[in-house]
Amino acid sequence: MAKVLIAINKLAIGGAEKVAVTQARQLTDDGHQVYLATLYETNKVNLESEVNFLGERQLCFRSNSLFDWAAYKRIKKFLQDEQIEVVVSHLFDANTILRLAAMSVGVPVRIAYEHSDYKKRFWQRLMDSFLARFSTLVGISDHVIKATAKSEWIKESKFKMIPHLVSTPEFSKGRRDELRSELGLKQGDLCVLSIGRFVPDKDQKRLIDIAAKSSDPSIKFILVGYGPLEGELQEYLIKSEVSNLQIIAAPTKAAEYLAAADIFILTSKREGVPVTILEAMLSKVVPLAPDRGGIPEVMQSDSYGHLIDPTKSSDVAGLVIRLGQERSRLVEMGKKAKLRAHEYMNENGTLDGLIKDLLDVANN
Repeated sequence: MAKVLIAINKLAIGGAEKVAVTQARQLTDDGHQVYLATLYETNKVNLESEVNFLGERQLCFRSNSLFDWAAYKRIKKFLQDEQIEVVVSHLFDANTILRLAAMSVGVPVRIAYEHSDYKKRFWQRLMDSFLARFSTLVGISDHVIKATAKSEWIKESKFKMIPHLVSTPEFSKGRRDELRSELGLKQGDLCVLSIGRFVPDKDQKRLIDIAAKSSDPSIKFILVGYGPLEGELQEYLIKSEVSNLQIIAAPTKAAEYLAAADIFILTSKREGVPVTILEAMLSKVVPLAPDRGGIPEVMQSDSYGHLIDPTKSSDVAGLVIRLGQERSRLVEMGKKAKLRAHEYMNENGTLDGLIKDLLDVANN
């Protein structure tokens, strides 16, 4: 098996970071010797506790910027000293620096992940286009591949499609009742959950608008996350006079709230394939999400979830009310959502399989 370095900008709490942690765990289970490195130091709210299993193979290169020459030399020395055979990188800065360093010291397999179709600056697209010639690109959805290929002048054939690998959230027996009690939910209440960073792209004021249009007092909305817009969201909640929604800043425990939920809503303006959607589906929570990015590739049938327009708050509120009135159907939809999540994650191969194939080519 191979010596694999997984690299990402930071281990802040986010979708790409969760994927990197899950990859480290899965590749370790597959028999690889895995290292997980961050380019920059991470703030206090992070996922570092989830990679304790790596011990000293979890490290930080302590870079100050994308153009930190001293950090670049440290990275090159690490790759040589540890005889790394495979570099898997996530997000632009790590994708750039790690591929350049890996190329310069002869690391045979260089894999870069694209997680969404966000608009990069012209020089960033030029850099990605150049580095694509010397690496294997992985897109997490057909949408991301097509959008990235078009904007960065790269042939779609350069990309491999490997969906996010997401761990099934594990909840102790009885955790649902315990958590619902902590949230002040009564027996029979419908819990509608949304998880995400409090940033403009997530457009979470739309959730407050949806809650405001919900006329059923048994429907309770929970918004969990963290970020710079927390104060603004709290102010909007008060201004909207919405009493059936709680905002909870608990980023490290966000996924736990899935144990209490019946419906999961996403209101984002832009997405690749959200990790939170897959986590919800794996938890048998019925997803309602916008028809954006790679989401329709996951949610292909209304038998386990619905594509929505979050800007039409009355329509979404009406859908939530109707689903709440058919609890037995909601349970069946949750079961089908879990099956669909597993099906989706296994449709296009694995990172382990890709690594083995690329090493075989490099060695021959």
